[in-house]
Amino acid sequence: MPYPKKKIHLPVIWSPEEVACLIEAAPIPFYHTILMTLYGTGVRRAECAAFQNAYSRVGRSRVSEQRT
Repeated sequence: MPYPKKKIHLPVIWSPEEVACLIEAAPIPFYHTILMTLYGTGVRRAECAAFQNAYSRVGRSRVSEQRT
């Protein structure tokens, strides 16, 4: 007896206009920064949430993470 085929779920890809709308809808600048970081770097939500501000240095328009 053959197994049923598994459905392949493709990721939802947003248009640049939809992404811009989402970023502009951020209620406070902190959320705006988080959304811009997620979109600009391609990191996952959980990776961004795990990024500790204490281990980062923001300056000269770059963020560098300390390695521990």
